[in-house]
Amino acid sequence: MDTVSKEDFELVRKVYNKNDHIITADRYISYYNSNAAEGVIFLEISGDLNHIDRELLDVFNKNILAAFENLCLNKEIGKTQREILFLLGEVTEARSEETGNHVKRVSEYSRILAEKYGLTESEIMLITMAAPIHDIGKIAISDSILKKPGKLTPEEFEIIKTHTTIGYNILKTSNRDLLKTATIIAYEHHEKYNGKGYPRGLKGEEIHIYGRIVAVADVFDALGSPRVYKNPG
Repeated sequence: MDTVSKEDFELVRKVYNKNDHIITADRYISYYNSNAAEGVIFLEISGDLNHIDRELLDVFNKNILAAFENLCLNKEIGKTQREILFLLGEVTEARSEETGNHVKRVSEYSRILAEKYGLTESEIMLITMAAPIHDIGKIAISDSILKKPGKLTPEEFEIIKTHTTIGYNILKTSNRDLLKTATIIAYEHHEKYNGKGYPRGLKGEEIHIYGRIVAVADVFDALGSPRVYKNPG
């Protein structure tokens, strides 16, 4: 109220209550609302508005409304994508009797590491959203191995190792940047900097930065979390 006159405030309130727009002699005020957000545009115009000006502002209002709806829709789609990826990750972890919080923690650790490494905002978003399905390939591993409460035999460990390639094959056909990122992560998050990881024995910077980041995040969380084969600590 310190910078808005009482008259203008009343106009804004009227627009808000009507969920519409108002064009006066020298004012344009419009209210926009969607499930995700709401806002008000207030324009003060020098001079009186003629008939053409009013027509143009009416077109402007309709275009802004459409753009606002599209923006909110894209935001909602992004939230839905992230929720679906978390759910997929939780389904995978549930099969090995690990909590869904593991994938959320790995996602958050990956975000922090990506920021510290200096990745772009776009890359940080991609790795944060893709990290929860790093173990998606485990859906094809039998419960007798995933839930074994002890050390795996060499043969069983070889089967476990295939989850990286399985995850890669599930995701590799997508042309979407998010799933391309998830493909890299699923394939490379068990590679090691010394070349002794799997499935391809990559080393150093042969391993994509996405794979390196999620590998660190995954191991960091595993060291302090319970598993069927060990206690935390």
